[in-house]
Amino acid sequence: MLRIGIEPVIFQDTGCYVRGGKRLQVVFDCSKRPLVIERLACNSPIPHGPYMTRNSRGPDHAFTLIEMIGVLAVIAVLAALLIPKIFESINNARINQVVLSCQTIKTAVLEHYGKFQSLASSNGVPLTTLPNDNFDGVLLAEGLIDQTFTAKIGVTSFIRVRSVTGFSANTTVDPAVPSSGYDLDGDGMNDIVGAQYLIEAIIVQVSDADARDLNNILDGPQLGETTSGQDFKGRVTYHKPSGSNPLVVRIYLTHH
Repeated sequence: MLRIGIEPVIFQDTGCYVRGGKRLQVVFDCSKRPLVIERLACNSPIPHGPYMTRNSRGPDHAFTLIEMIGVLAVIAVLAALLIPKIFESINNARINQVVLSCQTIKTAVLEHYGKFQSLASSNGVPLTTLPNDNFDGVLLAEGLIDQTFTAKIGVTSFIRVRSVTGFSANTTVDPAVPSSGYDLDGDGMNDIVGAQYLIEAIIVQVSDADARDLNNILDGPQLGETTSGQDFKGRVTYHKPSGSNPLVVRIYLTHH
């Protein structure tokens, strides 16, 4: 406390100011009124300018070790929660793309049949070679689709048309057999009966997980695999060729 005149002044802040090229020691009372106490000698250069400046030290804003550990812990928890969801969303998008592509092909096949009254034909001309693994190319040439069938799972994918004349309920239902039928309702019997042609999507070298996810969307788990790597029921069937890990997936689209 400093008494000036008869009024006591309680110093709240002090600092070194420069004014008119001279360095002054200044203090502030409670009302923030500056009081010049004395001039100071200083070896450091004195800045020049018309205004009073103050050399002040700001508070230290650096994080403590505990604060840094807390921030890193929060980031780790968020990453553990979000990263699996991100990969799950990416995988779901791949599977949904296959489902939508199959629906697009099926719609195009129905338009093709309505226009030409035949499944196994190209612009109304009967196909001479069956099975034909380029039927999506036929639909593309007819202007019924914008691009050939391309699945985001597996390595190779295409649309096949094949003859099913003479199929009966006792026809083999085995995705490992190219001439296999389809057990669409899960009763163990072939349901492609009394038809002439069948349209199916083929996807080669599909992982077990992708095949199961695709089946769960199109058929549901109740028509899923009973043996690991093999599914004989529903619209989605698959098998492991020669015991290899990648699967060959067959997807029933339509028959007539």
